[in-house]
Amino acid sequence: FALLGLSPFGEAVLSTGIYTVALKKLTTRANRAFAFGIQYGVFNLSGALADVAADMLRPHDFKLPDWLPRSVLGGYTHMSGLRVHVLVTWFAVLAALAVVVPLLFDSMVVPTEET
Repeated sequence: FALLGLSPFGEAVLSTGIYTVALKKLTTRANRAFAFGIQYGVFNLSGALADVAADMLRPHDFKLPDWLPRSVLGGYTHMSGLRVHVLVTWFAVLAALAVVVPLLFDSMVVPTEET
């Protein structure tokens, strides 16, 4: 399910193509290279931090709070560190979508014929 159901959704929502198009539309020729460099650096930093976080969480097990409905997380009372990492990642994605979707609008800094 995760490979067929969640992976295409994640690729569509978080694909670098979206950021590439946005950077091209929202930058001028003069600062486009710098913007792409910042984008590349942020992506690499986030990947490195995710790896470190997964490695730190891997050896730990976490007891879920009693107030959390068991039916939400498949009846689990404990979760491995990697499952907690994935769960927190999905909460971060959903929080980002909740912030971004209401603020979506089409902007362009440079007219199309100049790009």
